[in-house]
Amino acid sequence: MLNPESQTPNQIKISDLNFVIDAKIAHTAKRGWEIVVEGQEKTEEDEDYYISKEFLLDHYESKEEYMRIASTPLPYCFFTPDGEFVEKDYKEKFNVFEQKFYDVLEKYKDCYLFYVDLHI
Repeated sequence: MLNPESQTPNQIKISDLNFVIDAKIAHTAKRGWEIVVEGQEKTEEDEDYYISKEFLLDHYESKEEYMRIASTPLPYCFFTPDGEFVEKDYKEKFNVFEQKFYDVLEKYKDCYLFYVDLHI
């Protein structure tokens, strides 16, 4: 996702970002959808899925959208250069947040992105 030649480890020029879908995560998401939503049988190779059918159907338009969003590194929240705080709204489809994020990246492509891992 990030350019290793970036000026510092936690910043990158937005125009240098390269989002790559993680094939392993995409496969796991695909199988999760097939088992939870489509009712396919779980195999020994499949992981346990702790996400409900209702949640998937409420937040994603399709299996393909779920695979794309689940396997692409997106933040849970961000600040714009104008100081606006934007976060996922779990009451709306996740593609709405995804589009907001990409719109901000396009608008501020000449700015730098600073990222912080905030696990609490």
